[in-house]
Amino acid sequence: MMVRRLFFFSLDGEFRRDIPTWTNGRLIRVMLDSKDEIIGEVLLVGEKQGFSLRKFGPDFEELYTITTREREKIPILENLSPRIVWCLSRTDEIIWGDSEKYEVYIQDKVGKLVKKIIKQYKPVKVIEEEHNEQIERKFGGRPIPPEFEQELPKYYPAFQSFTIDDEGRLIVSTFKKAENGKGYYYDIFDPEGKYIAKVLFNILSLFFKNGKLYTIEEDEDGYQYVKRYKVTWKF
Repeated sequence: MMVRRLFFFSLDGEFRRDIPTWTNGRLIRVMLDSKDEIIGEVLLVGEKQGFSLRKFGPDFEELYTITTREREKIPILENLSPRIVWCLSRTDEIIWGDSEKYEVYIQDKVGKLVKKIIKQYKPVKVIEEEHNEQIERKFGGRPIPPEFEQELPKYYPAFQSFTIDDEGRLIVSTFKKAENGKGYYYDIFDPEGKYIAKVLFNILSLFFKNGKLYTIEEDEDGYQYVKRYKVTWKF
């Protein structure tokens, strides 16, 4: 049985409270803003499949829907399908986009659209051979069930993830790989939304704090480790 509740702990591990979440759907990902309001991605069930990005109050009462992406069938591989990509800034702005196209929306804490970033890009073609092992592992060699898409998409989505650094720069992870296949290119936008650079990272995830970049990386033997970098911006 799935327990649909959010549990809150202090930084030293002390339990504070918990709230039920089953009343407003199944949460996939959750973040809290400075007022303990909840931003969450909700799985749609029933006739409409897909995801909805919503904002809730501190006790999980729904405030408003930010955006919704519906779909008729389940993708063969979720990471290759367009989806809602989002993050939360340190000033409680919600940055989101539908990765079917390169458009990024920035909303303030009450849901008002304050900025929109549009960037032209060349779609990256999906090479089926690179994903056959994933498909084999997912379905165990059996035929793909009818509720799933039967073919891979022709192109990757416009982006993979968003990250905001300490000074409000937006870092967008794309699907464009390095020529040697090690790492992806990241687009960097300044706090005003102006494109300033493209950077290559061979990492699994990244986080900025106090002028430092923290990453999770993997060595040749597959072991993961956390690494810290000093960051200096010159442009």
